[in-house]
Amino acid sequence: MATEKNIPWFRLISAETRKTIDTRSALAVVLALGGLALAITIISVVAGIGLSDSDRPGSEFGAITTLGAAGVMMAMPIIGLLAMTSEWSQRTGGMTFLIEPRRWKVIVAKTAAAVVVAVALVTVMLLLGAMVAVITLTARGDPLTTSFLGQMVRAAYLQTILMTLIGLAWGSLLLSSPLAIVFVLLAPIVLDPLAVLVVGPQTAQWFMFSSAVSWIEGGSSFSLAVVTSFVLTCLAPWCFGLWRQTVREVR
Repeated sequence: MATEKNIPWFRLISAETRKTIDTRSALAVVLALGGLALAITIISVVAGIGLSDSDRPGSEFGAITTLGAAGVMMAMPIIGLLAMTSEWSQRTGGMTFLIEPRRWKVIVAKTAAAVVVAVALVTVMLLLGAMVAVITLTARGDPLTTSFLGQMVRAAYLQTILMTLIGLAWGSLLLSSPLAIVFVLLAPIVLDPLAVLVVGPQTAQWFMFSSAVSWIEGGSSFSLAVVTSFVLTCLAPWCFGLWRQTVREVR
């Protein structure tokens, strides 16, 4: 019979962080994301796509800096859900919950670990993007104006964390990597437009996946709809998934 051990939070989160990128699938996703994001940045700079904004003059430095991060953040739900479903898909839950019988603590540690990985990955992409921006603008003879840079970087971090949490939430609830991947990829592009079509945009904004993201990007003002969107698409499934994992039999 397993006995509870007082495993420190730091050690548990460190272990879960290593597990998040130690699996072949997760490592492949991280490397693919990094390479794709860097390629998007370079191609966009060469082609001059998406670098100028008439509403935000002087934002070119920030636009180039955050290009790669934007590509990464859109795929962060995959990292989150793979981290949450790993124990069940790889059948390692028995050993993990034997070492730490308090399953809720493991799940919270997984959540924190995935967020740490997401923040680290987007930080690397922002630094690479800043280097590309300096080289590009210097070569062109353009000034290194950092207008809106802080706002754009803050939005990149917030959106990355939100996307990761959405992946964690639905991975926790569904406990199936393929099913969760299909859901988190299709839900924003299928369910959101369907909700607008059925109940109208004013009602749909209360539970659409895109409401919170739109606020982070500056596309809408903060409102109660942003809170309800976050609760229904992220917090609620995470909580139900937490309960489901604490009562589910480990095989």
